[in-house]
Amino acid sequence: MSQESRPTLRDVARRAAVSKSTASRVLNDHANVTNDAREAVLKAVAEVGYVPNQSARSLKTNRTLTLGLVVTRIRNEVFAGIAQGMSQGLTELGWTLIVGTSNDRPEQEARLIASLGPRVDGIAVSVVDERSAETKRVLRGLRIPILLLDREIAGLDADQLVSDHSAGIGASMSDLREHGHDAIGLIAPPTHVRAGREVARVFLDHGGREEMIRTGSLTEEFGQRAATSLLDGSTRPSALIVSGTEVLAGVLGVFRDRRLRVPADISLVAYDESPAARFHDPGINALARDPERIGAMAAELLRRRIDGSQGPPRRTVLPTVYVPRGSVRRLG
Repeated sequence: MSQESRPTLRDVARRAAVSKSTASRVLNDHANVTNDAREAVLKAVAEVGYVPNQSARSLKTNRTLTLGLVVTRIRNEVFAGIAQGMSQGLTELGWTLIVGTSNDRPEQEARLIASLGPRVDGIAVSVVDERSAETKRVLRGLRIPILLLDREIAGLDADQLVSDHSAGIGASMSDLREHGHDAIGLIAPPTHVRAGREVARVFLDHGGREEMIRTGSLTEEFGQRAATSLLDGSTRPSALIVSGTEVLAGVLGVFRDRRLRVPADISLVAYDESPAARFHDPGINALARDPERIGAMAAELLRRRIDGSQGPPRRTVLPTVYVPRGSVRRLG
């Protein structure tokens, strides 16, 4: 299609029966637009096949119209869902998302953040290790809005989007206790990130034992090692709480090799929803979050800052919900 034949903003405005300025405000996501006008313009965009000229928009606004997302492992279904949630909302607004993975390596993470900084208008980050001096140095050197995903870095001017681990872990521990379980094992993220500290803290607050906790990078290999260590320990757990979808795969592999049946031989709770939890027979009790909602919220919070929202760093907390299925057996 030639440049002359491409649909223009004027075509969109005419199709939507609004002014060109109103159409422009909708496409730039200004708040001062009625819902009816917004719906009409977005419908017109789809009907006429209008594609915004991103280069021209960037020159006018001094923006890249791009956000960055840096996570530890894209194979993690939660991070994949967050990326999907961010991307979906941004695409509808004519923005782009660049996703990078650190592969659990702080040095790779620091280089990645540094390279993304000049190319994006804001960045969401789930750091490998909150103690990493190099990652902190790079983040503090950015001149764009930063959003930490379930992480805490003291002294960093950044908003936080975190999960309410207390509700989910607390509910699962209460359920296990009510079913007679006392020897409960926890496989959790490392304590050098907020998620690991919070999960372990709530576990201990609800009567869990320190010696029954295994922490590490949320990989399938770690799941295998942690499950093996707990099952071969001096106190064999009657139930496990397992954080991470890849970790769950590793744990289930150990159960298979040892011919352990869930819940006849051991009860199981998965922290984070996954096909493995839903389609296991019986279904595995899960601590569920909504990763796509987290992603959509992350994009919204960053764009608010990019659009000039002022004030000190904000902390937004999203819920976790305990979903019982059939993987916890009553003892006694």
